[in-house]
Amino acid sequence: MHRAHVTGVRSSLRAVDVLFDAAGTSSVYEINPIERCFRDLHVAAQHGAVGRLSVEAAGQVVFGIKPPVPLL
Repeated sequence: MHRAHVTGVRSSLRAVDVLFDAAGTSSVYEINPIERCFRDLHVAAQHGAVGRLSVEAAGQVVFGIKPPVPLL
């Protein structure tokens, strides 16, 4: 389940980054809905549940290694 969350967040980031690039400079203005999506997704990607340390800990569990941080 954890991998599905991480995959979903990373796929969403790639998609919004493509849209942001395609929209050009207009995508940096708050009136553009792409700006809000870009900002929200990049903030969500920093959440501890899908961040790098969480992914590493999940990988350690898969390989039978006790992770240094507890998983939720």
